[in-house]
Amino acid sequence: MRVNSLISRKMGCTFGALTALLVTACGSSVPAVPVEKPFALGKGGESVEFDFQVKETYGYRVKLHVFFRHSDDLRERKALIDQLGERSVANGTIGNAGVPISLRVRVTSIEVQGPPVDFDQTTGKLGFIDASKDFATKEVLKISNQKLLPGTYHIRVDNLHPVPEFADRAARISVHYDEQGK
Repeated sequence: MRVNSLISRKMGCTFGALTALLVTACGSSVPAVPVEKPFALGKGGESVEFDFQVKETYGYRVKLHVFFRHSDDLRERKALIDQLGERSVANGTIGNAGVPISLRVRVTSIEVQGPPVDFDQTTGKLGFIDASKDFATKEVLKISNQKLLPGTYHIRVDNLHPVPEFADRAARISVHYDEQGK
């Protein structure tokens, strides 16, 4: 009887240790794409940074979402979209560039099977691209020439100059799959 209880205790300890090891190994706290984080536009020098996981080789986009105060107010929606500017480009120039938003975006690989990734881009010229019920979107960075391989990445977005026009608006930075495919 004593031998059985000793074996049972050892097996229980082994099973408990194995379970803890599996939970630790599998329980990653790094979110997979798509990922969104709050971002302040009103003050210069603000930044947001976070890690994200890529599950498959793909092109990705970093986007800025600026929220409407009242999503059912058509005048307010139009005013915000005008402030964000147009996406149309004619002869190399953007029609209505909108309010300048200068952002520095850095994407680096942390743990990737393949060559290291290091994007560092300052942008402020891409215009409005889309609107949903709650927010308008501006593309910040399109990563499509070099597709991201599966792995873990780090992104940091810095607001280089204050944008007082958006000081009282909620905004978010997001990382998404590029809708135009692999």
